[in-house]
Amino acid sequence: MPCAAAAQIAQLRYGRRGDGRRIWPRELLECPIAHLVHRSGFDGGAHDAATVADACRDPALGEEDARGGATAALLPLYFLIFHVAYRRDRILAFLNPYADPKGFGFHIIQSLIAVATGGVTGLGFMEGKQKLFYLPEPHTDFIFAVTAEELGLVGAIFVVTLFAIFLWRGMRASWRTNEIFGRYLAVGITSMVVLQAFINISVVLGMMPTKGIPLPLVSYGGSSLFVTLASVGVLLNITKQAE
Repeated sequence: MPCAAAAQIAQLRYGRRGDGRRIWPRELLECPIAHLVHRSGFDGGAHDAATVADACRDPALGEEDARGGATAALLPLYFLIFHVAYRRDRILAFLNPYADPKGFGFHIIQSLIAVATGGVTGLGFMEGKQKLFYLPEPHTDFIFAVTAEELGLVGAIFVVTLFAIFLWRGMRASWRTNEIFGRYLAVGITSMVVLQAFINISVVLGMMPTKGIPLPLVSYGGSSLFVTLASVGVLLNITKQAE
């Protein structure tokens, strides 16, 4: 789904404003976000909310109509989140995980303990304790917490730096290529990987509600790793042609 969406968006024309400035189609930025929404199971209501929000961007609408449409877009999101038990628990755990430390807050609390235990240099490779019956999903969704515990702040910054380099190289390849298709495809693949990594790390650090999104190229997995590696292979091909 991510590669197909990126390829479809890559076929869009490269537009310009009236003053000659380049514009990026909004679908290009919405592609990785739409993929993550699809993964989270919010498809129906989120699609309705996105449709209303998209209509609000119509220049023919007045300011009051746009505000009213934006307010209406929030209504289905409210029912999606607070009228489904597990989604509501995730939001409550994000706001105050210590309100129920043995219930919905257990996941994020154990993750924060793992990150804090690592300190600057960590406990040592394979010496982490939280992954032993404390931290749920330590090999997939919360592998960054295990990395921070065993390798410390140094190891965590190293992982973040690698994704920053991936972002820089991917965007550089998109700007260097002369093909419009390759340009948009490179941006789509780069955004897909980096945004997924950003959300995963944010969840581990308690900066976003818990969501089962793996850390690209690091978490254990079959289909996710296969799709990511295939996407990176396409990006490498674009990079080679650009150089």
